[in-house]
Formats: sequence, structure tokens, C-alpha cells
Amino acid sequence: MMKKYINILLASIFLSGCTTLETYIENVGNEYTAVPLIRKHPLIFGETFTIENYSLDYKGNESSASGFFVTKKTTIRKYNFLKDKTILCRIEIVKRENKIGSDSGGAIIFDEERYIRIIENDRSKKEYAINMDEKSYLTYHDDIVGSINIINYYQLKNKDALERAWLYNTGFNISINDMEYGILAFYPLLFYRRNADNKTGDNTYDKIILCVLAAYASYLYD
Repeated sequence: MMKKYINILLASIFLSGCTTLETYIENVGNEYTAVPLIRKHPLIFGETFTIENYSLDYKGNESSASGFFVTKKTTIRKYNFLKDKTILCRIEIVKRENKIGSDSGGAIIFDEERYIRIIENDRSKKEYAINMDEKSYLTYHDDIVGSINIINYYQLKNKDALERAWLYNTGFNISINDMEYGILAFYPLLFYRRNADNKTGDNTYDKIILCVLAAYASYLYD
């Protein structure tokens, strides 16, 4: 986790300087259509992520801890996923960790798991593991869509000096059943849909946007 915070700090330094920070995508103008992902803070403790007519709205946190020397802590970050202002499902980004010591005095985390929990309107639940250190960040599966895979592999490049690459992520690649569907670029924050062979039904597109927004929110708050 510390490595990621350092990377974000470095990115901020580049943004404030003269270097142009951009997620480099080859043939981006010819092969992809760019759709903005907008992150808003409508209230002092609120947050909303929006793509087109979809939104992921923050609804609050829950946390619990047990134990004395070895502490088991669970944090749940809650969202509603909406389409045209209608709630399609609820999302919980869950982090569980076992640690020795306290947050104030310095803690050693020796076991951690993170996952996204999707709660449908009929109250059925499914959980999908988040793999921060693996190439496959998140894999979603159901009988209608098949597999949606969020792949964590992009590296930072200065668009004016492409030979200069930094070893931290600047985006996600999204594939459906092992075929590339698009790219979520972090710098600037855009969802690039691949132009070829990307026609999907409404139900499938709902799940794609759900996965993209949930993955990005979880990445920000690991």
C-alpha cells in the first residue's frame, strides 16, 4: 500500500510541474472512443463517480475491530450503483486485515484481503476478490456476461518522451471473455471503448460500467 501512495505523490509532483502526465495508449484516436469518468464531491462527506447516465454514489463507511495484541479489522465502504437515477444494485468495498499493534503506534499487517461485494435488489450477494499485486486486478463472472476482467498493467509515460517509463500503474485494461473491450486511463481520467466489435446489450453494458466504477473506487481507497 505504501508503494501506491508514493506513486500517487510522484504523479502529483509531475502534474504540478512542467512534465505532461498522460496514460499512453497506442493508436488511441483511431481505435477507441473516449468517454469521461467524472469524480465529484457533492457534499462534504459525499462522493460520486459518473460515466454517461451511470453513477456510483458513496453512502458511508462501516468499520469493526476485535482482539487486543493481534487485531482483526474490517472496513466496508458503501455505494449505490445507479442508471438514470434508479438504483440497480449496491456495492461494498471490503477490506479485512490482521495486524499487530495499533494504527496510532505503528502496526504490522500480516494478512489482508480485499474484495468487492455486489448486493442485488433481491438481496442476493456475490463477492469478487481484489488482487492489488497481480496482473488481474478484478475478475467478474456471471451467466449472462461471462467474464469481465480488469487488468492492472499500464505504466506511466511522458507523451513527449515515450522512452521514459515509470513502474507504476496509469490505467486498467478491460476485457470481456478474453477480448479487449476498452481501457480506463487515469491521466486524464477517461474510459476508452474500443471501436471494433464492442456492441453489447444493455444488461452486459450495465455490468461493464459497474465493474469499471467499482474497480476505480477500490483502487483509490485500498
